[in-house]
Amino acid sequence: MNLEIRKATENDIEILSNIFSILYKSELKWSKDNIKENIKQKSSEYFIIGNNESILGALSLKFNKDECKLEAIVAIDGKNGIGSQLLKFAESLAKENRSKKIWCYSLERYSAGNFYKKHGWRQEDFIS
Repeated sequence: MNLEIRKATENDIEILSNIFSILYKSELKWSKDNIKENIKQKSSEYFIIGNNESILGALSLKFNKDECKLEAIVAIDGKNGIGSQLLKFAESLAKENRSKKIWCYSLERYSAGNFYKKHGWRQEDFIS
């Protein structure tokens, strides 16, 4: 399967909202209005993975100074390597942007710890 990861645009807002709502149902930050505002303000960057036939997942990143926050990563159909491709893409993009650190809350918050640990990520303690 020939997959491409591309930067999302305002034309992709509905697709992004639908994809992120799969995993993050109750979070208003994935509303169409919020995504549109983030794209306009360039406060978050969104990426879509797919082929000519379908969209298979999405990624949201936020760059601040010297770090990158992985806000969301969603593979529509798990266990097919889409999430891993998106994570590797995020890591590469963080390096390109000279981020010293890439991080996310997903290890604990969404019980995705094994996914990230499988890719060499480690859990850090944080003060809430």
